[in-house]
Amino acid sequence: MYLNAFVCLLIFVFATYTAVFIYRKNKNSLVDVSFAAFWLLMGVTWLFVAIDLLIFQFGHFIYNNFINLWGVQVFIFLQITAGSYGIIYRTTKNKYLGWSAVIIFLLLSFVGLYFAVSAGGVTIKQSTFISVEYKVNDEALLIFYTMFAVVILFVLFDFIRNAYYWWKRIDKFEQKYFFLYLSILIYGLVGFFDQVGFFANWLGVLFRLAIILCVLITYLAYSDQEI
Repeated sequence: MYLNAFVCLLIFVFATYTAVFIYRKNKNSLVDVSFAAFWLLMGVTWLFVAIDLLIFQFGHFIYNNFINLWGVQVFIFLQITAGSYGIIYRTTKNKYLGWSAVIIFLLLSFVGLYFAVSAGGVTIKQSTFISVEYKVNDEALLIFYTMFAVVILFVLFDFIRNAYYWWKRIDKFEQKYFFLYLSILIYGLVGFFDQVGFFANWLGVLFRLAIILCVLITYLAYSDQEI
C-alpha cells in the first residue's frame, strides 16, 4: 500500500507542476487556465487518495470514509467542472456556452455530493495489501457518469476533428490540444476504471503510473517541444 500511496503522491507532484506551468505560460487564455485548473484539481484528488491509503495502512479506519468523501469525491467532481469551460469552448467557440457548462456542472456536482453524503453514500468496498476501494451510491455515480460522458464526448469530437486536420494537412491542426486531449482521454479511461473500483491489485498501480505519463504528455504539449 505504501507503493500505491507513493505513486499517488507522484501524480500530485507532476500534475501540480504541470498546472502551474500551464497557468504561468498561458494566464491570458481562459481555455488554458481551465485546463490548468483541471490538472491542479486532478493532482489534489490523488493527494487525498494517497492520504486515504496511508491512514488506512496506519489503522485509522474511522477517518477513511470522511477523507474519501470530502477529499477524493469532492475533487473528482471539481476537476471535471474546472475543465468543462475549456472543453466546451474549444468545440463551440462560444464563451457563454463554456460558462454555462461550468455552472451546470457545478450544480450537478452539488447534487452528486448531496447523494454521496447521504447515509451509506460512500463505503469501503474492499481492501487488499495494495489498495482500498470504495462504493459510491447509485445516484451519485449516475450524476458522475453523466458529467463524465458529456466531457469525454466533447473531448473525443475535438480530438478526432484535430486528427482530421492533421491527416488532411489543414493549417487548423493544433498540436498542443491534440496531445492534451490524448492525455485527457487516456486519463479518463484510467480514472473511470479506478473510480468504479475495477482494480485493487498491482494492475491498479500500473494504471496509476499511466496517469503520470498523461501529465508528462500534457507538459510536453505546452512546452513547445516536439513529441
